[in-house]
Formats: sequence, structure tokens, C-alpha cells
Amino acid sequence: MRNTLSLLGVFLLALTSMSAVVPQAQQKRVIGTRVRMTAPAEFTRATLYMGFEHQGTGSSIMINEIKAPIGEIMKGLSKEGLAAGGMTLISRSEFTREGFSGAELHVSQTAGGIDFLKWMQLIGDKDRTVMIIGTYPAELDAARSDAIRDSVLTATWDSTHELDPFENLGFRVSSTKNLKLSQDAMTNMVMLTSVASGKAPSPSDAICIVGNSYRDTEIKDLEVFAKARAKQVTGLSNFEVLSEAAIKLADLQAYELVMSAIDLKAQTPMRLYQVVAEAEDRYFLIQGIISESKWEEFEPEFRQVTASFRRIEPESIDED
Repeated sequence: MRNTLSLLGVFLLALTSMSAVVPQAQQKRVIGTRVRMTAPAEFTRATLYMGFEHQGTGSSIMINEIKAPIGEIMKGLSKEGLAAGGMTLISRSEFTREGFSGAELHVSQTAGGIDFLKWMQLIGDKDRTVMIIGTYPAELDAARSDAIRDSVLTATWDSTHELDPFENLGFRVSSTKNLKLSQDAMTNMVMLTSVASGKAPSPSDAICIVGNSYRDTEIKDLEVFAKARAKQVTGLSNFEVLSEAAIKLADLQAYELVMSAIDLKAQTPMRLYQVVAEAEDRYFLIQGIISESKWEEFEPEFRQVTASFRRIEPESIDED
């Protein structure tokens, strides 16, 4: 999570453009995003990410928006860049439409012994990039493949839409003096950052991510789980625990960690503040990341965010 830009950049795979556009009246905004599109028949709104899913076939359409120039993202989606991520480029074409640059890609990938294909669309400008990623097992018939591709192709991006970062989320946190809520569309989470609006974060900037993730199995030992989860942070290495404690997050049992680490790219000493809390079928996660030199300045603000955490019932929202 160190760098939202690189985290989502690696997470992407293929892209799809806008040739066979469905009439606007049939499109609906995807909750939590600035994207309007038409979902394939029999697909339902996803619960683990922003987009749609078809559980019977293991197919999905996922939407991510990141604060990064589309030109930079497209450079990483070359044949060589995709291959480095275990993907094979089948086709790629670029386009310009209504002032936005974009690309359409078809990609294959093997995961868990299963071959997958991906149709995706990439749309953006000099500040932001949105990716619509349709993934399905390669064994599906051509009709289903075409339906997913056609759906991805309907996607349009309204970059001016004022997004509520908490839309459809079951929690709230408050900004602090220096950590302000980002307007980025993120899956099941929000980001608070010290970065000026419209700019991508650097290793010297403070980032605090608050979110929830669904889980399939019980967390048997919260301390062990929390330490393992901390070491999954992208872009950091050499983790060492500096302090730890069992705490409460609102009404939930939680585990707090402060860890030292090294930024892999800049090779600078970093601090990671993390709180993990288990609840029903999910866990809540707070991660604050800052350079070691600014830790004393931002530690109180990370703790302020944690203290402001509260759970709510997510509103029942229909797409526009």
C-alpha cells in the first residue's frame, strides 16, 4: 500500500476501449466510482471490490481509479511490462476520445492453475487513470467472452463527478490537521494523505489507508494475523516491530503495531503504523505510512484517525 500508484499499476492487466458504446440511457454509474457502464446479464454488484461479478462462472468486472497520469500507466502495460507480472499480451490498441487518452487490451494469465482471459479499458488524463478490468476463465464459451468485452466497452468516465469516498462503506473516519481525505476511488477503503490535492504521493508524504476486507476463514490469532498483514505492504521491506498492543477499535477487539521498515525504491527508513480489528465476516485495517524523519510529527495524527473510527450501516444506494 506504500504507493497507491504502483500498487494498482501492478494489479492491472488488460484494457478495453469504447467502440461499441451502449446508449447512455442504458448505462448506470458504478457505486463508488466515476464510471458509467452496462453490466452483462446475470452479473450482480460485487461485494469485495467496485464492479460486478458472476459467481457461477468465476467472472468479474473490476474498476480502479488511481492518481497517476495515463501515460505513465500505459508505459507499464507494454508486452514486457505485462510479462513481468506473469501476463501475456494478446492485443493492444490506443485511442483518444472526448479529450481522454485510452487503450484497449486483451491479456491472458494463469492463476491457481486456471487460465484466465482479460478484456480491459484504460481511460485517463495527465492526472488520473481509471481501469475497467473484465476477467473470466479461458474455458468459457465465446458468447460469454463477448458479453464481458461488450460490457467493458460501454464504460465511460466522468472525471468531474464529485465522488463521496465513503459511498457504500460501513465505516467513517475524520480528517486531521494534515491528513486530508483523498477523492480517489478505491476498493472498500479510503485514503487520507498529506499530499496537496491532485498530486501523487511520494515516499516523503504521509499516507493513511482505512478499509475493510472480507475473509473466508476465521482469524484464530489476531496478533499473528496483524504481523503477517503488515508485511504485505507493497514497497517496504526489513520490517521490525517497535511497539505492539491489544486495543479497541470502536467496539471491536484490535491489535496495534508500530514497525520500522525500508522503502525499497528510495532506500529510506520508514515507519508503519497499523491497526487490525476482526468483525463478523471481515476485518478492518488502518495503515499509516511515513518516513522515519517525520514519524514524531504524524504519529499523533495516525492515532487521531484511529480514534475517530466508527462503524455505520452502509446506505442502500442505487446506481444513478
